[in-house]
Amino acid sequence: MPIYSCPKCLGDKFFLRNENILVAGPVGPTGITSMKNVPVKTPICKQCNETMNVLPSPEEIEQELEYKERMNLGIKSLLGLALSFFGVILLGNLLINLFS
Repeated sequence: MPIYSCPKCLGDKFFLRNENILVAGPVGPTGITSMKNVPVKTPICKQCNETMNVLPSPEEIEQELEYKERMNLGIKSLLGLALSFFGVILLGNLLINLFS
């Protein structure tokens, strides 16, 4: 479940308000965009009646950090592989120049 925080009073007690939002739909064959009302539930602060901010849960933060760590390790391993490849080529050229 997401974590909600009020931007005004920093409270965490809320209720869900049913609202209708006007949303643009896909463009039809005539080139006209369809508009329709979509019901949504908006978290509202109980103390100051302000719309709440949605904060990521600890599990989502952990997944994001794990993904970034895997990406960094992948980039580092590719960089190491490329550097070792160029090192072998450079060493080969040096040995060819020394013995020819």
